[in-house]
Amino acid sequence: MNDHYLGFFGLSFLSATVIPGTSEVYLIYLLDSGLSPQHLLIIGTAGNVIGGVTTYFLGRGANFVKSHPNIAEVIRQRGSVLLLLSWVPFFGDILCLGAGWLKLRILPCLFAMTLGKALRYFWIIFFYKSVTSIN
Repeated sequence: MNDHYLGFFGLSFLSATVIPGTSEVYLIYLLDSGLSPQHLLIIGTAGNVIGGVTTYFLGRGANFVKSHPNIAEVIRQRGSVLLLLSWVPFFGDILCLGAGWLKLRILPCLFAMTLGKALRYFWIIFFYKSVTSIN
């Protein structure tokens, strides 16, 4: 496997945990380097989802409500559908932690995380290809 793909997987994973990262910037660099957009979409999504699930399970042991009572209430009301926004920097990590703390069912959370994170990478790739095809 290309070292760039492995690096992108790792950065995508870390970016979805409580450690901030910039997988989007690296994605653009890798697209510019000529790597496969389809492979990058799959690898980035997989790394980001695994990172989100890791954060979800970290939330199982966190004292989340005392730190974020208003967000916990919103997550409780809206449920796993909020994890469609799990890709949003910092805010998405809080959503994953809260979903874990509230012990929301993992499969709906996993589905919403995967869809949201895949769509984010898809749109970045789409816009990149649109802009670069103009030149």
